[in-house]
Amino acid sequence: DGVLVVAKPSGPTSHDVVGLVRRLSSTRRVGHGGTLDPFAAGVLPVFLGRATRLVEYHLSHAKRYTASICFGETSTTDDIDGELTPGEGPAPTRESVEGALPAFTGHKGYAGQLGHISAYVMVVYPGVGGVIIGACRIINCRRQRQRDHGE
Repeated sequence: DGVLVVAKPSGPTSHDVVGLVRRLSSTRRVGHGGTLDPFAAGVLPVFLGRATRLVEYHLSHAKRYTASICFGETSTTDDIDGELTPGEGPAPTRESVEGALPAFTGHKGYAGQLGHISAYVMVVYPGVGGVIIGACRIINCRRQRQRDHGE
């Protein structure tokens, strides 16, 4: 019973990490505190045994992400795994990017002694994310179609 903090490398899914911890710990009751995309590397808290009751409390806390962005390209899967092609139009200036960043932080500012005021950030998921239609995860179906048809 406890929490294992895993430094997830790029490659495996969060579910893969949970499966590995289940096998290595011989524990069936294992869960994780947030999904990381397969290409994302980062901290993945894994909860074992009775500690799985704590996941809901962990998930309700604020999280912080660091990202690398390449302007001027797009991909067939809206992520780093897709085939990259040049985008249309000029790349944004540093000033315009820095000016737009506060809209993505989820924070509106400080309220003196009250602490941080949080705001919700609407996340738009790629059209080829982890959604399952029929028995096929959309991203896997699309990638298979691209391999089969050379798209």
